[in-house]
Amino acid sequence: MTASEVPARLPNDFQLVARFCESLWLEAGLAERTRASYQSDLRQFGIWLVAQSSGASLAGAGRDRIMAYLSACLSRGDKATTAARRLSCLRRFYRFLLREGCIAEDPTLRLESPRLGRRLPDTLTEADVEALLRSPVTDEPVELR
Repeated sequence: MTASEVPARLPNDFQLVARFCESLWLEAGLAERTRASYQSDLRQFGIWLVAQSSGASLAGAGRDRIMAYLSACLSRGDKATTAARRLSCLRRFYRFLLREGCIAEDPTLRLESPRLGRRLPDTLTEADVEALLRSPVTDEPVELR
């Protein structure tokens, strides 16, 4: 199935996505690039759902489908930060659907985000350390501290 065939198979879902993105702008004031990223993430999830099952829809996706999608993303080489961003998008989308009365239960409610490793701080170069040691003026007792 090509990407051009998907919108014809999921017209209601993409209308929901458009409404969701509009609400992101109206209610949260999110930037255009953020909204475009959310729309892209939801579109990719919709395409993946259709490829997995002919009767699939974004609104009808359950917890298992969402977990399988995120797992598939990680197994194809996505970083944990990308998976966390996708899950954040899905959480926000399903909260929107719940609020709008499109679904009865949020399938992302008890999903855990992928563990993200801590970023190491930048280290100082030897020249930076020497400059730091030379910087204090030690003429007065307060400066010695």
